[in-house]
Amino acid sequence: MEIGIDLINIKEFEKRLSPQFLSRVFLPSELKNKSKLASIFALKEAAMKTLGKKINWKDIQVTYSKQGKPNIKILGNKNKFSTSLSHDKDYLIAIVLKIN
Repeated sequence: MEIGIDLINIKEFEKRLSPQFLSRVFLPSELKNKSKLASIFALKEAAMKTLGKKINWKDIQVTYSKQGKPNIKILGNKNKFSTSLSHDKDYLIAIVLKIN
């Protein structure tokens, strides 16, 4: 079992949102919900930490259930992941646990 954690300052993250950054990091389906971009970014960072290596940002897909729980799929990876997010004022923390 592996765990990855990422903490970001939301305001600082929003300063980086150039068209080049958006197209390099996010899938078109992820860009549809601008209010979740910081969460998606943090989840992708935490997911890479569970793998122990950097991979292509777009190989990680973040979706949300109807109840609002984030889900992660990694291209070519059969592992299952459990995720959690928490916000406090200007900060957001994402935790990803690789289950198998």
